[in-house]
Amino acid sequence: MNKFLLLIVFCSLLITNQSLLAVPIPAEKLFNEPAVKLPDLSPDGQYASFLANHSGTSYLSLLDLETKELEGILILDNDQTLTDYNWLDANTLLVSVIINGQNRLVVTYREANSNNGKWQNVLLDQRGYLVSRLPDDNSKILIAVQTYNSNTYSELYKLPIQGLIQGDFDAKHLISGLPPEQRYFAYDSQIDRLILMGVDTDSENLLIAIRTLEKPQLLRSFNIDVENIDFLPVGFLSETTLAVLSNKDSNTQSLFEFDLITQSFGKQLYSHNKYDLVRADVSPFSGEVNSVSFNDHGRLRTEYFNQQDANNSVILRQQFPDNQYITAAKNDVTGQSILFIFDSDKPGSYYLFDHKAQKAELLLATFPALEQYDTVKNQLLNVTSEDGTEIEAFLTLAKKPNLKTLLVMPHGGPVGVREVDAFSPEVQYFVSRGFSVLRVNFRGSSGYGKEFLEAGVGELGKLIETDITVAVDKVLKENDFEHTCAMGSSYGGYSSVILAMNQPDRYECVVGAFGVYDLPLLFNSSNWAVLEEEQIRWENVVGEQSDELLDVSPVYMAEKLKAPTLLIGGVQDKIASVEQTRRMEYVLRRLNKPVQSLYYKNEGHGHSKWNGDWHQSTLTYQFLIEQLGLSPLQKEQILSTDLSKISEEYYWVGLNYDSTKNVNINRKLAHKFYLIAASLGHVEALYQLGRDLENGEGAPADFQKALAYYQQASEEGSAYASYHLGTLYSDGKLVPKDPLKAFEYYNLAKSLKFNATVNVKLAKAYCLGEGVTQNTNSCIELLDLNQQVNDKSPNLVNNFSYAFRELELAKLLLSEQISLETRTQIKLAIQRWYELDTLAVEVDMDEYGKIGQSATGISYDSSSNIEFSENNIIGVLLDVDIDGSYKNRTAKTGLVAHWKINTSNEADEIDDKKFSYLLIGTKYKYWYTRLGLSEIPESAISAELQVFDLDRNLKFSHTFNLIPE
Repeated sequence: MNKFLLLIVFCSLLITNQSLLAVPIPAEKLFNEPAVKLPDLSPDGQYASFLANHSGTSYLSLLDLETKELEGILILDNDQTLTDYNWLDANTLLVSVIINGQNRLVVTYREANSNNGKWQNVLLDQRGYLVSRLPDDNSKILIAVQTYNSNTYSELYKLPIQGLIQGDFDAKHLISGLPPEQRYFAYDSQIDRLILMGVDTDSENLLIAIRTLEKPQLLRSFNIDVENIDFLPVGFLSETTLAVLSNKDSNTQSLFEFDLITQSFGKQLYSHNKYDLVRADVSPFSGEVNSVSFNDHGRLRTEYFNQQDANNSVILRQQFPDNQYITAAKNDVTGQSILFIFDSDKPGSYYLFDHKAQKAELLLATFPALEQYDTVKNQLLNVTSEDGTEIEAFLTLAKKPNLKTLLVMPHGGPVGVREVDAFSPEVQYFVSRGFSVLRVNFRGSSGYGKEFLEAGVGELGKLIETDITVAVDKVLKENDFEHTCAMGSSYGGYSSVILAMNQPDRYECVVGAFGVYDLPLLFNSSNWAVLEEEQIRWENVVGEQSDELLDVSPVYMAEKLKAPTLLIGGVQDKIASVEQTRRMEYVLRRLNKPVQSLYYKNEGHGHSKWNGDWHQSTLTYQFLIEQLGLSPLQKEQILSTDLSKISEEYYWVGLNYDSTKNVNINRKLAHKFYLIAASLGHVEALYQLGRDLENGEGAPADFQKALAYYQQASEEGSAYASYHLGTLYSDGKLVPKDPLKAFEYYNLAKSLKFNATVNVKLAKAYCLGEGVTQNTNSCIELLDLNQQVNDKSPNLVNNFSYAFRELELAKLLLSEQISLETRTQIKLAIQRWYELDTLAVEVDMDEYGKIGQSATGISYDSSSNIEFSENNIIGVLLDVDIDGSYKNRTAKTGLVAHWKINTSNEADEIDDKKFSYLLIGTKYKYWYTRLGLSEIPESAISAELQVFDLDRNLKFSHTFNLIPE
């Protein structure tokens, strides 16, 4: 059985009937890829196909509609992604994948007439896309292939499917006579015509041409000026007439005839008096409208004019009375459809609809992990703004727990974007944690017609916020809320700040992410922003450049903001420059306003990966809780199966503040989030708390508390804590040296699958007889990392393991405790592991002194008197003569370099073997050693470099005198 089938086998993809009391939903389950998407039906109706995702791995999967078995027929590596696919016939699919950042094509096929045949995959050299399956010749397809390393310039092939499998892109299959400026292709099987499309680079007009496949002569050619109007082709009504969605001479986006020859709009085929159409379906030539779709009060609604589809719609509304649906795939030959059923409290599931039986059957859920949670349905609000304009909004009320807090969440844009009455991961995240959320389709939102859209232009900080406030007034009047905060991203960040400035007594906190706060800066923030087309784009949103923009820019009104504010920015943001957020933070800090900030170093206008949303949501939730003085999450509120995931979210925020990868280091904040994670049972957070207290980072140093954290973490299964305790008791620095305890903790870390450095630590104990009876065989066996790789040891062997082993080998070879027999066996093992040719060497000094940087690379100042500064590094480049013979210049040998530190203060104890290093190389490679003065005590007066061969014979020494600054 295929491993994908074993992994998923329906167990998690089917909806369950389990319903629980409202509990916090882990961010990872909300902000993630759907388990399945892009469904289709095989031409013979045997399979429903899906792109599937599991733990970041992409699959092309087939669900047998008779047996209900699910099979992965194309499984990619974690760094590869499936993006699209098409059935070519019942046994062949063309799949688009991204490999090493490049779009590639894969043919997935099985032998014809072999229903149980194994599916095979062929990676093509070509990039491109399927244009059409040819209905008059089922054995051939039209495929566009990108050429000349371009994403747009394409060749078109009429290719046998079998030839595609074999990669036979021979010139004989090439469609000739294609205009170079029209290289995006479509094929209309109803009118049997090839459609060529492109854009005129000078006028930006839409270019359309029509021809047959067989003859290169163009039957029709059109140059269409679509500037300043919506123009979305739906299909051909004839060779010279298109059906298009447009708002030309109409307030709402409607369905029109469009004459290609005269470039004029003809009969209006359908129009809604309030809402824009979002899609339509028409019959070629007849011009009959089969269906139109629009968002009615935010809910997707489709009107069918085809009688059969209308009848099916009635049946489906009876079966799913409270849900919305989309036809995601359809097979007219077999009378099957795949429907996507969803709603504001349901992320959606796929159903198979049998047209004859008029029955819908569940196939797969898109987010099966969410099915056990009591998600919340939106409430529609209709309010009237001060000037009589009707405004729609959506309110999602928290159940239990209910923190009696309203989050006003303006959407981005602001012009041309909208909220819909559908499932929102962000909304459900906060609602499941006790917050209620209000989202408003203010003026400028799309979907309500051209007048409503254009009414939002230039109304930033004015009518837009007035519309939001009217909705907030209604909600606060009709519900019992104790707190109100505003939060949003992009324009939503701007709007949240403005709302709090305009009503400082209403809004108690603000979160602005990737926001715009200095409107004039939009017009000159970069070289790109000053281009005429970019200037026009911004004018179509914020209005013309003028001093009036200063009056609605939060940066210049900062004194009005009272609410504590969290500002989030993306350093790579090309839409709302990070300078916008930095300016807002700067003026707030200058005015001593309560502000916190977070800058994602590797993000732009939002997050490129889902874990960014997890991080931001956790951070935002904690900010809200703290600013409002609300009770944070408690263990008993969380499902036992979710504790590890939710505690991991807090731990991960802490880790981010603890490193430089994506946010600036802030040890204090890291410590705070570790505390929260630990309170929710995160074991590794306990270890991190111990580390903070041991080093005095993020919290005052307190080794006794640190030790208690380490011990608790170790007892609860932390391999890191166990390993660290082993090191503490082995070194005897902060606790009394106890080799027996060290050995026990190292063994525990090994059992908890700590990486192979713990094997090296245990090997040292066996070599020296520390905490265990001396055993040379165990010593050598644990040091043999290559063998552990071959044996697939659960203790990961990585590059650090090898580097760490080299340090310990050097110390062992120089140790006075080790027996001659054990030292001999270690020496022989080193010769074997590193394939050394000889141990006979002579050593001298080539270059030496304080290390610096020159135009040609590393430089040495040739001085033995070094100023004692923590920034200085001493180095020696060794001249190694292997076996005294020129002919052996490529032979490998080994040495041990040891830095012996002499101090003026006897109290400064220095591990005599701390600065010992194993050196492996040939005559001309790897013979250097260095000592950073920051690593040694200030009482050091000299550092002597000693170089030994593997038999512990001193081959070279040199002393550096350390001169006080």
